[in-house]
Amino acid sequence: MNAKLAKQLTLTLITALLVGYLLPVQAQVKHSPMPSKLQSQPLPTDYYLAGGDRIRIYIIEAPEYSGEYLIPPDGKLYLPLIGSVSVLGLTQEQAAEAISAKYARYLKR
Repeated sequence: MNAKLAKQLTLTLITALLVGYLLPVQAQVKHSPMPSKLQSQPLPTDYYLAGGDRIRIYIIEAPEYSGEYLIPPDGKLYLPLIGSVSVLGLTQEQAAEAISAKYARYLKR
């Protein structure tokens, strides 16, 4: 019985030593530094917006309405204050004009 207990104790100690030995190695995994600033590339002028695209809208006069939006499959964005704006099949510039025109009704300079 003592031999069996000694064998189990030895296996437990070896397991504990192995686990303790491996943990510091995992803690020392080198991580790549994150870029300090994400650089966005402007869309080509011949790119047409589609469902699944993400767009960022920034409104200088009312930053509280600014944000990043995912275009749904039907292409209709639901924006604060102005409601629905369809951007499906528009270029980035055309979408900006459509959104600006709708906000212009509510925001005066």
